[in-house]
Amino acid sequence: MKEEPHTVTTVKPGAEGTPQPCVSLETSGSSLGLMKRLLVGSTVALALTVLTEAKPSNAALTYFIYESMGNLVVETSGSLALPTTSPGNAACGGNGAFFSSLAAICTGNDAVGPFYGITGTTVFPGSASLGSASTVSGIATNLNGSSNFFQVGPGYVSGSPLISSATFNGRTLASLGLPPSGTLGSWTINGTADTITAKIAVPGPVPLLGAGAAFGFSRRLRQRIQSRQVKSES
Repeated sequence: MKEEPHTVTTVKPGAEGTPQPCVSLETSGSSLGLMKRLLVGSTVALALTVLTEAKPSNAALTYFIYESMGNLVVETSGSLALPTTSPGNAACGGNGAFFSSLAAICTGNDAVGPFYGITGTTVFPGSASLGSASTVSGIATNLNGSSNFFQVGPGYVSGSPLISSATFNGRTLASLGLPPSGTLGSWTINGTADTITAKIAVPGPVPLLGAGAAFGFSRRLRQRIQSRQVKSES
């Protein structure tokens, strides 16, 4: 497919080894009440610890690229703490795009918005030259590694989740010469420690798994306490 021009509109500025809660399964009423209070405190503390450790020290945005039902899907996950000032505005020029030669990805409903300088990958592997997506959703994002900028729609609030996607019907990783997995590129927003990554992988709610494990442990321990209480009363 012939590569379509990627237009930019610029406006001048105007655990192992982790100790688990230790409780004694005594069956007296006072001890049982104490155990329950300790259980609640331990569960909350464990969940908060998991969530705190899962939180990244710097904001990060990831472009997940994967196949779904014979179509190529690009989906963002994460957030960015953007600089307070921008050198100008830009736009993708269409709803969705993917260009290997430009290390460029557009998602969401195209709109003119502020852009920021980035440093990182300038070309992707493969021969992707997709000037428009079949469907898009969410706020506009415009990543262009070859031109060293990242643009986001005007409605984005810095630090909030950036949810956006683009789907290219009938396109696959193989047909575009893209690898089946791995990182395509990574960038840093100039003047910040925030990062952007493009990878071939299916997104998943990883941070919630730790919290789920903590509350799963809580439920099992509570069942053991209730079982001992029934045996004691009988």
